[in-house]
Amino acid sequence: MVLRQKLAFVTYDMWQDPYEGFVIKAMQTEQGRADILQWLTRNFKSNDLPPDVRLFLLDKYSKTIHLQSWTKYSESGAL
Repeated sequence: MVLRQKLAFVTYDMWQDPYEGFVIKAMQTEQGRADILQWLTRNFKSNDLPPDVRLFLLDKYSKTIHLQSWTKYSESGAL
């Protein structure tokens, strides 16, 4: 940011953190999609969207999410 005078926003898969994007990564397997649907159904009972629409929207919008990481420490695993 200082050298190039630009901010960088990257997608979750560019980070080396195994916990970033774990839901989106789970979408890549049949079991992962089943687990996500079960969690959504259990936690969002009032949602009228069919399960396949929920997964479609999650998949579609997961490709548009970009992230940044900030810390007050000079060296951090987050960076």
